Amino acid sequence: MSSTKQITEPFQTAQEAIDWIVRFIPLVGIKPGLERMQRMMELLDNPHRRLKFIHIAGTNGKGSVCAYLSEVIRQCGYDVGTFTSPISRSTMNGSA
Repeated sequence: MSSTKQITEPFQTAQEAIDWIVRFIPLVGIKPGLERMQRMMELLDNPHRRLKFIHIAGTNGKGSVCAYLSEVIRQCGYDVGTFTSPISRSTMNGSA
């Protein structure tokens, strides 16, 4: 691949696209892999292992799924907190 290839020209092959991306690794310091993130989590005493939450994502139905799961978990005797965004509505055990 030519080093003068403009970004606006479409790539002809997957290898051209890969070469274009790899070319920037030394320039911007991209370091593929999860080792740095795993080390950071270790330094923070792995907080993600102590948290108990369910992340609901998608286009449609998040509100219904959140309401259903909240009620099921609450009926099992657990305290349930919810936070929805972009509306930024928070509840604790169904109360605002």
